[in-house]
Amino acid sequence: MPRRRPGWVGAASEPSSAAVVAGTWPWVAVLVAILVSAAVTYGVLSQRWADRVRRERAQAESAWETTRATLELEIDRLREAASVSAGSGAGGEPVDPADAVRRLTELRPGPDGWTVATLRRLITGLARLGEAGPAAVPAIREYLRGGSDTVYPEVRRPTGNGEGLGEGDEVEALEFISPPTLRMGLFDVLRAIGGNAAERLLAETLRTATDGREVSYLALLLDEMAPGTYGDLARVAAADLLENPAPTGGMGGGDEMGRRYLEWVLRRWGGRDGR
Repeated sequence: MPRRRPGWVGAASEPSSAAVVAGTWPWVAVLVAILVSAAVTYGVLSQRWADRVRRERAQAESAWETTRATLELEIDRLREAASVSAGSGAGGEPVDPADAVRRLTELRPGPDGWTVATLRRLITGLARLGEAGPAAVPAIREYLRGGSDTVYPEVRRPTGNGEGLGEGDEVEALEFISPPTLRMGLFDVLRAIGGNAAERLLAETLRTATDGREVSYLALLLDEMAPGTYGDLARVAAADLLENPAPTGGMGGGDEMGRRYLEWVLRRWGGRDGR
């Protein structure tokens, strides 16, 4: 009696290859159909997701444009009011400069950026500090020497994006509706205060600055306050920071934007690419 092969108990013989293929083909067809269906579904969902992202981005941009317009009007109104107040000598409660600086350091924008109310507090806080006049300089000096800073969401006029920094757009890149950092807001306060003490503090800060944007902004402010006086200091500060970038990140001399600000200073006041 012939033996039966293991694994095929009860089978008279092995199935033919044609029979195996015929039995497998329906499953292959099903698998292909599933894969095609999945690919089509993925494509449809991807397109829907892309459309949704575009809609949400457009809505966010539209909302931001509306918010920015509101902020611009509010800031212009506050600046005009502060100018009228300073020009008329209108007083009020005496300003405690140290307390005013402390309040500014505690101010933070929300997770979604500025609101009109929060930005109002910043602008009025800076204006209030400036009302103290030269008496505010020591409190500002103490903060600046501490090396701390608060970075704010930038609010710009729609006339420039601040990215070019070519031959003609550097000054535009340094024009902000609201200060991009607390330190730069305090620089503006010192310029508004004026006088020898404020000028010396700005020059001291330029001499020790580790941020390319700060160097360029301080150079501009000092040139407005004392034209032609601080060109050498600006050039030396920019060249030194380019040669020895500060390891602080941000816009120091080691990153692209920081270098472009510093190179602009050298072009304007002589030095690399200058003379």
